[in-house]
Amino acid sequence: MNAEMVDRYVLSLTFVCEVGLSGSRKEKEFYLNEKDTVVAIKNRERYVNLLIRQTL
Repeated sequence: MNAEMVDRYVLSLTFVCEVGLSGSRKEKEFYLNEKDTVVAIKNRERYVNLLIRQTL
């Protein structure tokens, strides 16, 4: 399998994170209109940095 297929079909990560509020879970976009952006080799570092910022 090539890396792009793993990113898209195995990992299936996008630029959102789940946030727990009052017992419920919601998706939160890192930036407006990026929830469908697939995490790939080219943007993994950006994804990780944004994910860390969201959890601080």
